[in-house]
Amino acid sequence: MRMLVFSDSHGDTARMRRVIERTPADVILHLGDGARDFEQLSETVETRALFLAVRGNCDGVSDWPLERLFDREGIRFLMLHGHTHQVKHGTERLARYAEAKEVDVVLYGHTHRAEDRYVPAEGEGRPLRLFNPGSIGAAWRDEASYGYIEIRNGVLLTNVAAYQ
Repeated sequence: MRMLVFSDSHGDTARMRRVIERTPADVILHLGDGARDFEQLSETVETRALFLAVRGNCDGVSDWPLERLFDREGIRFLMLHGHTHQVKHGTERLARYAEAKEVDVVLYGHTHRAEDRYVPAEGEGRPLRLFNPGSIGAAWRDEASYGYIEIRNGVLLTNVAAYQ
């Protein structure tokens, strides 16, 4: 099972389209700040992939939820933009929230900086993976990037890729 993870496209559909066309995926995710971009792609790109998205702080009027919980092959995911947990000031608050939700992986954006970090379990807690694909649409600020996640035989493989 393969997932593409985008965030913060801010009007750049061309980069996402190119990645989707050259990278096979079962699920394509958008972590906010690109509601219209992602809706346009989901209607025009030829793929059988499932499209899921959440609303970011720059999405204005959108029917997308602020967060989504979903399971794939025994791994529980929480996807959100991150602004509601002040991730630009660190991820500790987000990690505590994820622990309460009993998730294995948190997918978030907002910072425009990629992060792929494993947080070991403390006490009776559970380990957590924090995954931010960076920004596919913010080459003006940082290097444009996206995420790729694969689950093979119950093992989670994650990668942040620079847009080429």
